[in-house]
Amino acid sequence: MKIKLMLLCFLLMMTLIGCSKGTTESKSLDEMKMREIAWNSLEEAERKTVIGDWKQAEVTLAKWDDIGVKTAKEKSKSIARVLFKTTFDPLLGSIGIYIDTDANKIIGYDLRM
Repeated sequence: MKIKLMLLCFLLMMTLIGCSKGTTESKSLDEMKMREIAWNSLEEAERKTVIGDWKQAEVTLAKWDDIGVKTAKEKSKSIARVLFKTTFDPLLGSIGIYIDTDANKIIGYDLRM
């Protein structure tokens, strides 16, 4: 009986570990896709000002009201913000790009002063 209980606990633990690992990987893939969409939208001059590896850009969830300059007319339900740190951050601020995660399209930008 004790062996059956230990075996059951082991199988349950392996199932939970397997499920959580898959969730983390899919989240990373979504974040990388958002980074790629944002990076590909930048002009070469903007790319040259980005500090560090663009593949490490910060990706966060955002709301429609957070977008400074909207390029879409319809509200999106799921929005990601990709933030690139640049050499001009002290003067203009970082480059922030908002992406509709369902359509994988850019829907807005942060204001840069």
